[in-house]
Amino acid sequence: MATFSLQEQRIIIRFLHLRGATPIEIHRQLSETCGDGVMNVKNVRSWVRQFKEGQRSAIFQWSKQTPTEAFAVAMESWRRRCEKCVRLQGDYVEK
Repeated sequence: MATFSLQEQRIIIRFLHLRGATPIEIHRQLSETCGDGVMNVKNVRSWVRQFKEGQRSAIFQWSKQTPTEAFAVAMESWRRRCEKCVRLQGDYVEK
């Protein structure tokens, strides 16, 4: 069986969606082609929804925020985790 990256699977999802296939049909075809490496049907549905809403690229977009906003959010999250680690005197593991 062939191996397809998640990006390649998203390209296939977009193609089949444009041809009128339902998420279940798309997932079945991906499963037949990709075997164990196929993304789950929940993710197929999510990508079909995004394509219906106008998403044109099959490349995953980490954030709709600008890089500066995304960086600020990440730094604030990191600052809170560091403060918690100090408050717990190092007895802290992120799960």
